[in-house]
Amino acid sequence: MSEASNYIPAAPIFLPEGPWQQIPGGVTAAKGFKAAGIFGGLRAKGEKPDLALVTCDVDATAAGVFTTNMVAAAPVLYCKNALNISKTARAVLINAGQANAATGDAGYQDVLESAGALAMLLKLKPEEVLIESTGVIGQRIKKEALLNSLPKLVNSLSPSIEGAGSAAVAITTTDLVSKSVAIESRVGGTDIKVGGMAKAHIIILFFDNTIFCRSAASNYLRKAGEIHGTVGIYISVDAAIRQTGQRLGLFRRVATSLVAIGCDQVTATEVGLAASTSTKRLIDKYI
Repeated sequence: MSEASNYIPAAPIFLPEGPWQQIPGGVTAAKGFKAAGIFGGLRAKGEKPDLALVTCDVDATAAGVFTTNMVAAAPVLYCKNALNISKTARAVLINAGQANAATGDAGYQDVLESAGALAMLLKLKPEEVLIESTGVIGQRIKKEALLNSLPKLVNSLSPSIEGAGSAAVAITTTDLVSKSVAIESRVGGTDIKVGGMAKAHIIILFFDNTIFCRSAASNYLRKAGEIHGTVGIYISVDAAIRQTGQRLGLFRRVATSLVAIGCDQVTATEVGLAASTSTKRLIDKYI
């Protein structure tokens, strides 16, 4: 686990001043969450971890912000449907190597089979498992390698800092560093912890007076000066938040954050997920 978390360097953390403090850990910092990242043989070459799993010990309120792109990958379509069926989730499975975008019905079937296999191992309902893929466009996931790796992945789950770090590495593609952080704050008289990890890359090709951007779904010709990014963000919170409040808060934060760093709205085929669990009082009004 330690070797996986250190496969690539971690990005430096620049935390703005505010009513919070940084704490050790990442997506596992929030109470009740575990994570793991392993090498499952999904990448084209090398042995960099390529399969990540984040789980919650209890039913966690779940919300997602999805691409505005008309071309959405199979995992995005699946997650949208799953979150419409259930307000809670227990696990998020992420693979790197193949984006499973522009793969048609076969790609969607791969998602269903992956979710079903993991649900069986974790003794969950399939809709309690969310799936995301990142990597090469037009390629289905290496399903056999993924399915064969699931038992090891589940057995590697840990609430430790190393567990969070290994998952943060496993979701990267061309990223040079892993991105993970955790904070603690007091909201409405309630102490909460928020953990997160992210993967992102931007590809820009110049041709005459245009920029040719390879996105996670398809190719675009855009005006000079614009960029396009592929982003996947995963957030865990040990506070009680209703799904409606969480979706609204997540949408606001994603929209403002991605615009602030220059990404042209939210057009990548990735999903940002926040899951929260707690017996503490609701903090919706503070979101």
